Amino acid sequence: MLRSGFGARTAKSLSSTTAGKQNIADRAGGKHSLIRAIAGADILTWIDTTNITDAMGADITSVNTLEGYQPTVGNTAPKAEYNTVLRSTAYDFATNDGAYLRFNGDGNLFPSGLKSATGIVRVTFNDTSAYHRVFMADGGNGNPWTAVDGAFGFGGTDSSDQFAMLIGEGDGGTNGSLFQSTETAVADTAYSLVSPLDTVAVSTADILKIYKDGEDLVGSLTNDDVDPGTLVENQLGIIGGEQLNTSNNTVNANGRLRGSISDFIIIKRFLTDGESSRLSKALSSP
Repeated sequence: MLRSGFGARTAKSLSSTTAGKQNIADRAGGKHSLIRAIAGADILTWIDTTNITDAMGADITSVNTLEGYQPTVGNTAPKAEYNTVLRSTAYDFATNDGAYLRFNGDGNLFPSGLKSATGIVRVTFNDTSAYHRVFMADGGNGNPWTAVDGAFGFGGTDSSDQFAMLIGEGDGGTNGSLFQSTETAVADTAYSLVSPLDTVAVSTADILKIYKDGEDLVGSLTNDDVDPGTLVENQLGIIGGEQLNTSNNTVNANGRLRGSISDFIIIKRFLTDGESSRLSKALSSP
């Protein structure tokens, strides 16, 4: 069974306005203005690494969150860096193997009963060996793959190096949906990815979707259960790896992120085709 994270659905026709082409207002306002215009009050967390206060090459001590819930630095910290691929300061999750951030305590990320969400990231992978994950929602029992009705994972590649997204594995891994794109990831390449999902979509084609640099990725969708129900109810979220044990905060070595992130956003609704495309295109030009 493939265990990695992302999503996509059958493409819909888009007008020239909504097909990821930035208009004058988008360009003049920059990516921050566009994010605020589209996401508004639906932002659950918004991380931007533009103003890292830690010295380059040092372990980060805190996270630059522009809005929403504030994650904490894990037992293994990402490093501050200037990433030449992303052309930005960034959080490096690769140098310290298993580095991660997490939402916990009052910062538990998802409201109870949430049925849809969108994950947004600008990321580069140092390699494409297998099982990269940018984000994984934890079901609260220390393992997002069992006894969970609505885990949410996105941002990585599976063992075939394809972009992928996953929701709702459920008890025994039988109640979930997995999308795999036909496009494979390339190491040391900047990607701006937007991954919306809707757990109560009217058809399987409307559950998962991925946009890369403004383009809707095509691929195949595997469903064990079209409606995995509640996305996540006030559970932990891990950036940079899959947290397997909430008591000692250990991270699955196979689920770690070997790469760097300059932008990370979670929105508590399913973005439209036009919104998703415009955001992923805007982030591709930091």
